[in-house]
Amino acid sequence: MPAITLEDGSVLIRIKVIPNFELEQVLLSFGESVIVLEPEVLKNRIKERVTAASKNYEQLCRMIAPFQVIFTSLNVAAFFDKL
Repeated sequence: MPAITLEDGSVLIRIKVIPNFELEQVLLSFGESVIVLEPEVLKNRIKERVTAASKNYEQLCRMIAPFQVIFTSLNVAAFFDKL
């Protein structure tokens, strides 16, 4: 059974996957609405990426004007250059 509704209304989903960058992206797209429980390696990787993103905001949020965004990834910048 891949999904179980818990008493608090949250849903526990179990899937068999090979952890990879694309899976990380999907999980991160849920923002604060997702918690990775296992495998430990994926849980730690998501935590590292969220922590790194949070540090970006801690360092820059006071210096950036409203509605501006700074991309630290060249791949993201290259994507928007094509638009």
